[in-house]
Amino acid sequence: MGLFKPINVTFEWKKARPKDEESREACYAQLSFLNKTKDAIEDIPYEFYYSFKCFDRADCPGHKLSIIDWEIGQAFRNWRYKYKPETVLLEKIRERWLDRMCLGEADPYFYVGNFHRFPETFMVLGTLYPRKAS
Repeated sequence: MGLFKPINVTFEWKKARPKDEESREACYAQLSFLNKTKDAIEDIPYEFYYSFKCFDRADCPGHKLSIIDWEIGQAFRNWRYKYKPETVLLEKIRERWLDRMCLGEADPYFYVGNFHRFPETFMVLGTLYPRKAS
């Protein structure tokens, strides 16, 4: 896990590939410590990505990382009732994750991580976006 400063950040999304529902349900079938059942979180039909360059590397070729932050998925689930049609919803998500978190007064940093099985594939786990210093 790591934290770093990106520059030239852009945001995009694409339709998600269909998931293997049997494997997904098996993952959620494990018992919780407090509850004896666990409901699967509703999957969202999109994948979200940040593209950027590294702040401290002039020779950085650029990166495109998947955003797997729980908050973006929950925003999709909650906001879909408020923002219709879906194109408006996706634009609101872009506004939050790009305009508010990475542009303007924000000074963004990405929390990134990977899986043991795929040590060279990183994902954005979250975004820290304090205001820029004056």
